[in-house]
Amino acid sequence: MHVYGKFLGTNSLAGPIDERPAESEEVQLTTLDLYCQAARIERIDLLKIDAEGFDFEVMVGASRMLDRKAIRVLQFEYNHRWIGARNYLKDVFSLLAPRGYAIGKITGRQVEFYPRWKWELETWDEGNYVCCLKGDEEQFPILQPKWLSFG
Repeated sequence: MHVYGKFLGTNSLAGPIDERPAESEEVQLTTLDLYCQAARIERIDLLKIDAEGFDFEVMVGASRMLDRKAIRVLQFEYNHRWIGARNYLKDVFSLLAPRGYAIGKITGRQVEFYPRWKWELETWDEGNYVCCLKGDEEQFPILQPKWLSFG
């Protein structure tokens, strides 16, 4: 783990993206699939991921649960820290959409669900995203994406 300071919210498993000095600390990892199997957790209604740029890897570690649709809703942060892990929102769409999940950005009091990935989404700006099983979008107040009208 890259440690920038004690109790800092920017310590991360993702690689550094700037020149700030960081110490390395060895940590033990597991996947969500293995943890849930060991703890006998069959379903998760809401999975909140805040892994400081390592969010996509957490999702990949839940692949079996996602395949079974055993995670109803997941929420993650997307920001510049994803650069250090060399991941994109496109990766989230590639992982979750084929498994039957709708993906949207939380915008104030609404969610802007996207029917597909577009390169314009890759801004690395601070954002919170929600993913739910397709058909469950109506449980959120929905904002229609402005770019639906173009190809």
